[in-house]
Amino acid sequence: MFARPKILEYLQQADDPAVDLAIGAAIPFVDPYLQIELVETILRRNRTEGLLLLPVLFHQVNDTAKARIIAGNSHLFPILRNTIRSPETQTRINSLQIIRKCSNPRLAYLAGIAIHDGASRIRGDAALTLRDMAEQHLANMAQTTAILQDASQADGGLAATVVATMRMVNEERRFLLDALRDAVSSFESHHRTEIVEAAVLFAEELEDALFQGGALLRGKISHAMFEVIGERLLPHHAPFVYVSLAYPEFRKRVATKLATSRDSEFFAEFIRSAWIARDPRIQKHLGVIRSLEWLGDGFEPAFTLPPEIAEMAPAWILALGIPVDQKVAILTNFLMIDAPGANRAAAWALTRIDTPASTLALQQALDHEVTAVREMAEREVQFRSRGNRRLRHRTVDGRPLEWSRLLDAAGLSEDFEDIWQNFERIDVPQAHAAGRLAVQFVPGFSMMLRSRLVDPSPVQRVRALQLVMTLRLASQFNREIFNLCNDRIIEVRVAAIRALGQIGDLTSRRILERAIVQDAASVQAAAIDALGRLGNAVNVDLVVPLLDDEDAAVRAAAVRLLLRRHVNKAAGALMAMLADSRLEHRCNALSIVDQLRLTTLLPYVKDMAISDPDPRIMRSAQQVLRRLHKFKSAAEKVSPVAAGTEEAR
Repeated sequence: MFARPKILEYLQQADDPAVDLAIGAAIPFVDPYLQIELVETILRRNRTEGLLLLPVLFHQVNDTAKARIIAGNSHLFPILRNTIRSPETQTRINSLQIIRKCSNPRLAYLAGIAIHDGASRIRGDAALTLRDMAEQHLANMAQTTAILQDASQADGGLAATVVATMRMVNEERRFLLDALRDAVSSFESHHRTEIVEAAVLFAEELEDALFQGGALLRGKISHAMFEVIGERLLPHHAPFVYVSLAYPEFRKRVATKLATSRDSEFFAEFIRSAWIARDPRIQKHLGVIRSLEWLGDGFEPAFTLPPEIAEMAPAWILALGIPVDQKVAILTNFLMIDAPGANRAAAWALTRIDTPASTLALQQALDHEVTAVREMAEREVQFRSRGNRRLRHRTVDGRPLEWSRLLDAAGLSEDFEDIWQNFERIDVPQAHAAGRLAVQFVPGFSMMLRSRLVDPSPVQRVRALQLVMTLRLASQFNREIFNLCNDRIIEVRVAAIRALGQIGDLTSRRILERAIVQDAASVQAAAIDALGRLGNAVNVDLVVPLLDDEDAAVRAAAVRLLLRRHVNKAAGALMAMLADSRLEHRCNALSIVDQLRLTTLLPYVKDMAISDPDPRIMRSAQQVLRRLHKFKSAAEKVSPVAAGTEEAR
């Protein structure tokens, strides 16, 4: 037990400035427990002479005393303005440590002063301080916002508190942004990437500093930004990604990173931050995002996004440049989830896409469990049917009737670029009847389409193949399609393999059979589906071994083809997929049941809708179950009529 010096009582009561100097001089030499008391004495006396000594002695006190100094940082605000400019390097280091540990944005300007210090260690500590302040501010702001959103008071008395709190948070943010803006503008003098790392978090507010400086400075900052981001996009990078789309030197690199990212947390924040894209400079460039591996077929995003984000997602998807058919498939999945807000948003988004696929999706929503979705789908389907009936009577002079109807129904002109940009509007039956006439009546069609089939961009090659399939022109471009079946990009090979299903000659069949046994899983699945479209001339023995394939898409394609060929093993494989422990296999099995309208499996689907361990599969099974019941009821209504006709005969 240490005896407490009696002189402390006198020092605590004396009112002489020399007392603070005496206490400060004693701090490095007393026991740790006395250091704490002496620090508290100086803070309690709150005299400039004593407070000036705390940053000077900070490195000489124990951790508990340091924590006490940091806790009393409000007393040190005017003091730190002086000590951050001290001629002693250690004092400046100590001052920065105090600023960094208390992480008060109101002190950010002091770290901004230190970023210009002559000592490299001071500059490094200042950069780290600003970065930590930025991260801590965002974390505190998110927590404060969540608390205020959850708070409620019937008489409205809480409003004043909310306003005062947000005003304080915004003032702190202003101090931090001013310091970061100054630090970014002087990047050429310090070259600290931590400053860029912090500034990227506020890209929408620091756009002028990050993106609009002089050419040399902008080049260095651009390099630093991509160095900070690295290979993986994180949630706090979302504002930067949006703002960078407005600048051509960033746009392509950012779109490439987005295309390959699979981080659900990042995309949840990216969708939450979609308000940034209301800026017309950004909004018009969302179309450069033409591919997102994260979206896939939309099943995973629809069922994993939080409800409030899922409700924002359809409008965000609508603004992207991904293929229209993919948008429709993804939005259809958002109609399936148990979230009425997201269901309504998805239905509205589908009304903004005027293609046969979107019309079919809206027709499937006519029996949706959400009333608003049903009503929206019903009005839109009726409107489109009236428009289609009206357009079918229009003709173009000197053109075949079926060609005129195709153009009018899709709202297209005899211009290649118009057809290239909007061919998703073309109705499939009309394309089958008149698509071949595009070569005859669209000027330069063959030449321009061939140039797109060999375009350096994989996205362009895939789109060209999709246009070929839509207009049923695969036979006229068979040489280019055969070459694309060996393309180095898997997505291009998949599209080319699908196109072979429209050619059907011996060469096509051989390429498809080779792809089934030699290529990647997605290409194998496409090859099986393409073989299924060639009629009965299929080597079933090649497909039967794939009934147990590890890839769900390959296995599902094999089951689908062999069920249509009445191969008994396929039925057993489908039952095994429905009971498989892997989510993807059960999902694909449900899709097969839905596509082939296998009402005999109603009991199994009903059981999955009630007791499947994954809520996403339960929800999908409920949708399939509803459609199977509807199809079965329609079939039962038709059967008696058919029976009566047979008796009459």
